[in-house]
Parts: sequence; C-alpha cells; structure tokens
Amino acid sequence: MQHLSTGYKYTERLLFFLVTVTLFAFLSNSQIVTVFILLGLPHFMLSYVYQLRAGKHSILKIFLHSAILLALLILYRHEYFGILFSAAAISFIFHFLLDERFLFKGHELPNFILEAGPIIVIYSGYILSALIGKWFIVPTLLITFVLLLLYLFFILMKKVKINEVSIYFLCGFLVLLGVIWLNPTISPVRLFGFVIIFHFINWYIFFLHKFREHKQVLNTYIKDVVVANLLILSIYIISLLGESILHITLGIIFLPWVYYIVAAMHIVSSVRAADYSTILSIE
Repeated sequence: MQHLSTGYKYTERLLFFLVTVTLFAFLSNSQIVTVFILLGLPHFMLSYVYQLRAGKHSILKIFLHSAILLALLILYRHEYFGILFSAAAISFIFHFLLDERFLFKGHELPNFILEAGPIIVIYSGYILSALIGKWFIVPTLLITFVLLLLYLFFILMKKVKINEVSIYFLCGFLVLLGVIWLNPTISPVRLFGFVIIFHFINWYIFFLHKFREHKQVLNTYIKDVVVANLLILSIYIISLLGESILHITLGIIFLPWVYYIVAAMHIVSSVRAADYSTILSIE
C-alpha cells in the first residue's frame, strides 16, 4: 500500500490534532460520546465493506462476527460497564497506534513496543485507575519508567534507530503525560473520545490522498463515506423522534455500551497478521 510523504502526514496531523482539541474544548462528555458514536459506526461499517470487497472477509465471516456480536449484546450486564469501557479503550489505543505505524511506514517499522509502549501504559493505567481502582497508578508509573529506561538503553547501545515516527510517538507520549499532569481528573471518556475521533480523521485523510490520482475511485470513496454517515445520522435522528418499539430499537444502536462492543469487534476484524508479527522486533 502506498503511504503518504512525511511532510504531508505531520502537517495534516498537527492541523487536525488542533481541530480535534478545539472541538473537545466546547463539548461535554455526553456530547463527545454522541459524536464518536455517530462518527464511529460509519467507520466500522465501511471497514467491513472494503474488506469484503477486497476479499479479506467472506459473507460467512461477516455472519460469524454478527453472531458473536449478538451474543455479546445479549450477555452484557450493566455492572460490567467499567470493565467493558476499559477493555474497549485500551484495545483501541493499541489499535490506533498500530494503525498510525501502518499509515506512516507500512508493516516494516520496528521498535513498536519501545516507542508506543509508554503511551499505551500511561493511557491504560489512567483508564484503569479511574474506573477500576487507584492501585493501578503505581504499577503504571513503574512499567512506564522501565520502558523509558529500556528505550534509552537501546538508543545508547545503538540498537534502535531514531526516525520521524519515533519523534511522533515521543511527542504523543509527552502530550498525553502533560494532559494528565495538568488535569489529573480528566474524564476517561474525553481521552478515549479523542483517540477515536483522531483515528477516524487520520484514516479519512489517508484514503483521500491514496485515491487522489484516481478520480473515479476517489469519487466512489467519497460517495461511500457520505452515504454511510448520512445513513447512521438518519437512523439516529429517527430514533429520537418517538417512543415506539421501532424508535427504542433503533436507539439501542447508539447506546455507549453497544458501541464499545461493536468497536471491539471492529478491532478484531481489522487485525493484520503482518502487523502483529513484527511488534516485538527491535532495529
């Protein structure tokens, strides 16, 4: 797969990072949840559609995923919400950073655990300490410290090559650390929501540039994105217009806990074997 040039990626990511931060400054937690659900469901839908078109999914596999999703929805209980949210948020930050690596360099970028590890650990530790128990704080800090020491050791031993992606991940770690330091009571919803929305934006921008020299493909992609988003938005609006069984049933689609289960299924369906086979590589 063709990847974007370095100058493109960083300038655009900075721009949309600032746009997302500005958006979050004016939204409440509940509004953030609504936004990432409305943006996330079309993203998940398109992911399945394009994987199906590319032959990476069969109709049988789609039905299997749907059956698993239905079973999870039936088995869910409200007392599991904290665990479900934590699982969705942590798996998604892993998914997000793997995709960032892929969008930058493809499958060949080594040092993932060393470079992305501190972000994953700090983010996960904060989520778990906020929702499950404060005792997660100490092991989070210790593991992060060890990872940073290992990273520094490998750099000094010239076992690791620093590149623009290394700097990108380091900046992400410092920003996350700064946010938690300045606002130690920030809602996990805001952190998770930022990761989700930034992830969607990055993929949309990637595909716009990927198809820019193929006008027909680009037009098809834009049409698919518009149709998917309008479909989800229309269903959401209809669900708000009444209290019949139909409206209530449609409204279930937009419940946060339903979204977190759907997000987990999206992550499972998006696993790239080549990606995971090199996670532990160091170069």
